[in-house]
Formats: sequence, structure tokens, C-alpha cells
Amino acid sequence: VCTLDAEGNQWIFWIGQDAETGTTHIYYQQQLSGIFSPPSIAFAPSGNLWEAMAVTASPDGSIWLFYSARVSGQWTILGRRRQDGVWQAEFSVSTGGNNMAPAAVTDSGGNIMVVWRQNSVVQSRRYVGGVEQSIVVAAPATTQTPNKLGLMADTSGAVHLYMVETAAGPNWPLRTKQWQAGSWEAV
Repeated sequence: VCTLDAEGNQWIFWIGQDAETGTTHIYYQQQLSGIFSPPSIAFAPSGNLWEAMAVTASPDGSIWLFYSARVSGQWTILGRRRQDGVWQAEFSVSTGGNNMAPAAVTDSGGNIMVVWRQNSVVQSRRYVGGVEQSIVVAAPATTQTPNKLGLMADTSGAVHLYMVETAAGPNWPLRTKQWQAGSWEAV
């Protein structure tokens, strides 16, 4: 996954294993003045990781990384924030089990929105000024499971959610919702 920081530098993250110890790490490279740094270890996350990660940057220079990990037998969404050049402590984003497929974006006000799938419900959580807000259902359960999630923020302050749902037959529906003025639209 990749993002641009507040100064326009590229950051690329991936999951890898240390060849000697077998320890799973989050690796990254940063591009400064057009040149990528060598691959570096960001941190060793908790649990067994799934391939799903999401990253976004905020205007204060922070990088927010979210990932799905199996901890104590449950899939959960975890996060870490890199602030002032230091990775802060790992934090839980989701509650309950079977949480997968995080997506994240920074809105025009500098707030972070992260969404994920919990079974067939799409959950969301905001970080306003770096402070965690309550979990809100972005899309209730339907007869189909959200397979892929995407987020985009526009300049008006709205956040747009895109969901590709698994379906019988050759066509998988794409559904959209919008977060604006403090809530997800009902339709």
C-alpha cells in the first residue's frame, strides 16, 4: 500500500518475513527528493497478518497504517501511527471478530476515516484530530458480502465509500455511500 505524506513524499508499505527468524514485519520505503530509501522495518505487528493493509497520511505529518491480524483466534483491525518520526504503540480499531479488508483515507479537514468488513457488515471509525471516535456502521448486512472496500475524500469534506460485493453469476455489484456532515447517508 502507498500514500503521500504532508510534504508530498511517497511511502510504500508491505508485509514480509525475516528470513532468519521467521518474524513477520511491516516493511517500508520512503521517497525523498525523488530517491527511495532502502527497505526498512517499520515494526513487528501483533498476531498473524492477512494481506489487507491500508495507509493514509494527515496534514500534521503523521502516517496512519491499518492492518488485519489474527490475535487470540480472532481477526481484528489494528493500527499504528507514525508521528514525529516514531511509530506509536499499536492500537485496536475494531471490536469483536472476523474483521477484514481495511481501507483508510484522510478527509479535507485532516481527519482519518477507516472502514473494514466485519462478516457482511461494513464498520467505520474516525480519528478526529488524532482522537478515536466511536465505531459506526457504514453499511448494514445484506445478502451479499462486501469483498473489496475503497475510500475517497473530496474537497467538500465528504468521504465516499465503494464496496464490491460477491454475488452469484458473472456480475459483482459496486455499491457506494457517502459520509458527510457527521454521518453515513441512509441510502
